Amino acid sequence: MPWGVEDVDKHMKDLTDAQKETWMKVANAALHKCTMDGGQDCEASAIKQANAAMSMNMSFDAWSKQYALGQTYNLNGVEIFSAGRWNGDDYTESDIDHIVSAFAHTGWEPPLKLGHNSEQEKTLMQDGQPALGWVRRVYKQGGKLLADFAELPSKLYDAMKRGNYKRVSSEIYWNVEVYGKTIPRVLKAVARLGADIPAVTNLEAIAGLYKDGQNDYKVYTNKEDKDMAEIKELETKVAELTAQNVAAETKAKELEAEKSALETAKTEAETKLNTQAVALKATQVKAYISEQKKAGRVLPAFEKELEALLIGASDQKAYSYSHEGKTVDLSQRETIERMIGALPKLVEFKELGGAGDADLDKKDYTNAGVEVDRRAKVYLKKGVNGVKVYEEAVKAVLADDAELKKDYLGRD
Repeated sequence: MPWGVEDVDKHMKDLTDAQKETWMKVANAALHKCTMDGGQDCEASAIKQANAAMSMNMSFDAWSKQYALGQTYNLNGVEIFSAGRWNGDDYTESDIDHIVSAFAHTGWEPPLKLGHNSEQEKTLMQDGQPALGWVRRVYKQGGKLLADFAELPSKLYDAMKRGNYKRVSSEIYWNVEVYGKTIPRVLKAVARLGADIPAVTNLEAIAGLYKDGQNDYKVYTNKEDKDMAEIKELETKVAELTAQNVAAETKAKELEAEKSALETAKTEAETKLNTQAVALKATQVKAYISEQKKAGRVLPAFEKELEALLIGASDQKAYSYSHEGKTVDLSQRETIERMIGALPKLVEFKELGGAGDADLDKKDYTNAGVEVDRRAKVYLKKGVNGVKVYEEAVKAVLADDAELKKDYLGRD
């Protein structure tokens, strides 16, 4: 995506309007170049470059110049020399050790070039053969000298990766005088060799990747200059890493905010679900008690206590017992409900029809006469069966309950 000024704050904060404009130009230019080169993760790379440019307070022109010169690659761990007899000279592992130890004290960086052919040099560049990369580090491994190359142009890098330049030839100085001290062996340069150097036709295209001022060898007149160049390079890397760190911290804060929002939403959802679960349980308990009342197992006297007990009972499996060879697992609530369900009928409810359409509970009694009297008065009060006088009410009570009539009259 090309970026606009309004997108800058998403990637880097606290920039002025002018800096935002520069950030946008750098990011879009880097994205275009990476895309045209067939690169990967181009958007992330472009953002990183724009952030680094702003961290170093670079203008777009300054960045463009550096960017144009900087589209190069590094290649590490390349074998460039080994002990043996080469071109009539004997080289020992001790000579390799001298080359390694002297590398940091010579005052120059050995260049990488293509071949040793002098005619090739004249063809490429009249004012000297261009350096197509630099040896940044040498080290010994298994009796061989290895090098890390930096700033290889993409065409040479691709050619080397394809194996077009499989052979290498190192140029070695003997007994070099450096800062008043003689060093036995010093690496001067490294040449990559193809199958037939004069027949290579793309050298001009490779050399053409470099602008004026980058075709001369990087030779330092003293160690201080070399150290200063390395310090500047490190400062640039530090600035890039700082920009990356700022971007990472910003991203971390954004993720933390997202995490907090998700946790809040989770808490709200859990609270809502718990509320719904409590309401559902209360409804289920009331329905259960209503069923048990109709079945005569629950008396109105302890209905509310039973409701509170069941609502407060856990639904997690807590009790276990064996029944008919099987293990039964029950929760507190299930245990209580099973116990209620196993009770015998405690009270008989009967609907009494009539003018009042009243329901009378048939209570246990010890004196049939007292019970008949109680019910007769209720019949009169409610107008059950249309009775209006006490005698009619007594007859109606006895007619409605054969068992009571038997007890009252003392006969069938």
